[in-house]
Parts: sequence; C-alpha cells; structure tokens
Amino acid sequence: MYADDTAILVKNKNHKYTAAALNQPLAKLDDWFLKWKNALNVSKTEVVYFPKGRRKHKPIVKIKNQTITWSHQVKHLGVILDEKLTWKNHITTIKTKFCAASRKLFPLIARDSEMNRKYKLLVYTTILRPIITYGCPIWANQLKYQNAGNSRK
Repeated sequence: MYADDTAILVKNKNHKYTAAALNQPLAKLDDWFLKWKNALNVSKTEVVYFPKGRRKHKPIVKIKNQTITWSHQVKHLGVILDEKLTWKNHITTIKTKFCAASRKLFPLIARDSEMNRKYKLLVYTTILRPIITYGCPIWANQLKYQNAGNSRK
C-alpha cells in the first residue's frame, strides 16, 4: 500500500448501508494519516459505485467532513475501472498508448529497418507488449462478453 494508491473496497447487499460501511474505514484511514503526519488530499480522492443492477441513489461519503463527489470511473494502479465495468475507456487508453509507442518505434522495427530481427523482437517484448498486456487477466475476457452480447441482438 502506498499513500497515493490506497483503495478501500466495500461490499454490502443493502445499498442503504453502503455509506456507513464506507465511512467507517475512511474515518480510520483519516486517523492513520493524522497519526503518521501524512496529508490526505480530499480533492484527489475518488469514489466509484459499482451497483448490481440499476441504482440511482448514491450514498453520501465524507472525509474530514468534506463530501466526496462520485466519479464514473477511477484509475487504480494503471487500470481504469468504470462504474459498469465495461473496460471500454481502459481498452481505448491502452490502444492510444500502444499506437503512440509504435509510431515512435516504427523506424526501428519496420520491415525495411536494418535492425536485426532479434533486436526488433526485443524492442517489442520489452516496450510494446507490456503496454497491451498490463492488467489483461482482469479485463481480457470483456471482449468475449461483449461479443456474446452482440450476437444476441
């Protein structure tokens, strides 16, 4: 756990108790920050609600008596989680990063490049592949479910 990458996950079957279940560990976390003289930047704090089904009501969450606004998505350890867990924004971001890196490296890895094939493969495996595979055990099955949903239509 790093101070700037702290995450709290709360699960409750009754959405009415979600706020209480979330505010309790947040209060403890705030006490921990005070004890260790660490500052918590409430403006950078994000909260995302992953409801099962449709939920219009989102509970009020507070830190230091400041209400935290609800986000539609959050980036945690390089993975973008949206409230419906569709992974669309995450996959789009990965695609953009991969294309940008590929364009920069194209003179080295292109067919007509004089670089040895062994080194081209090394460039791919050390720079490009990690971009497209980071976190994939979490989001990789999404395509399977999206395609299954599209075939029903």
